[in-house]
Amino acid sequence: MNSIGQTDLFRQQYGKLDYVERKWIDRVFCRLERDLTGGKPLGCDWLRERKCRGKRLLYVVNEKRTGAVLVAFATKKEQGSIIGFIMKNKEKYLALLR
Repeated sequence: MNSIGQTDLFRQQYGKLDYVERKWIDRVFCRLERDLTGGKPLGCDWLRERKCRGKRLLYVVNEKRTGAVLVAFATKKEQGSIIGFIMKNKEKYLALLR
């Protein structure tokens, strides 16, 4: 079983989501606990996304594939700025997985 964490930003966003999006994220959460190889890599092996209803769940996976951190749930327009922020703060997010 893999450990899955959440950032404060993600927790805030999750609280504002509708029922369908929350249920979808809950299912993805359960899948990630079993298998971290799902999702689309975003330019590097440690940053991945899953899509739901035009939005993206962005998460960071550690190198050994034993854990992940859910970072944000964003629209396509917001995705670029969030990915840029994650790339700049890569060490911070990977440290959360150690």
